Amino acid sequence: MDKNTEFSVELNPEHIERNSKIFDLGFNRISLGVQTTDTGILKRINREYNAEMLSGNIKILKDKGVNLSLDFMFGLPGQDIKKLKKDIDFIKDKKPEHVSFYLFTLPKNHEMAGECASDDLVYEMFKVIHNELTALGYDHYEVSNYAVKGKGCKHNMAYWERKSYLGIGAAAHSFIKEEKLRRWHPKDVDSYIADPISCEGQESLDNKMEYDENIMLGLRLLNIGVDVAPVKDKNYLPLVEKGLLKIKSGKLLVTETGITLLDYITSELTRD
Repeated sequence: MDKNTEFSVELNPEHIERNSKIFDLGFNRISLGVQTTDTGILKRINREYNAEMLSGNIKILKDKGVNLSLDFMFGLPGQDIKKLKKDIDFIKDKKPEHVSFYLFTLPKNHEMAGECASDDLVYEMFKVIHNELTALGYDHYEVSNYAVKGKGCKHNMAYWERKSYLGIGAAAHSFIKEEKLRRWHPKDVDSYIADPISCEGQESLDNKMEYDENIMLGLRLLNIGVDVAPVKDKNYLPLVEKGLLKIKSGKLLVTETGITLLDYITSELTRD
């Protein structure tokens, strides 16, 4: 395998020791679903590990020399700024090549929905995450992702840049860009095993769908953005005036302020 090839897999911390043979398969990047280091919150969201186990398993990964990503969540039930900063201290100590911070969301009728952080607290958490990680030298290259220079996730970049990809496994999706076609396998594992080339459904993308996807995914890439020229009706100008978007070298980019309002920005740019 070429040394520049990324061979990536996602694991939960509790699965590393019982899946030690995975290292024999040649994986050179592992994305570890940490979520948080707070024991109380981990129990609340039914995760089967603690900070001590997590530290031990990260050492295993570092000893293997893999490109390590630690994936966290913010806005979790019972999480506050103090607990969030402990997660960031953990990152400072472990020094992973890549860090993801995803916003935890639940349906409004979920039993834990009332325990999740308010919008104001979520915004404060985002500012802490952004300021702390960029101060550590991480590049905020995608809305939810930070990386040491040259260590951005190639796997996910293929999705954000709308490259063709092949999905293998139950419920996996494939995208054939040249044919403007997306297709997917059945969700049921037994059905997939019985017929691994089966297709449960597919859709052809029309011009509007392609346009919307280019906007939605392209703006997530904070250093790349989308070309200004195809953006219809110049409806980006009010967003630039509000400081949510900026124009640089013919590209439309989300500002730091705009990151937290990306859904609103996308809806404004894709509305009929």
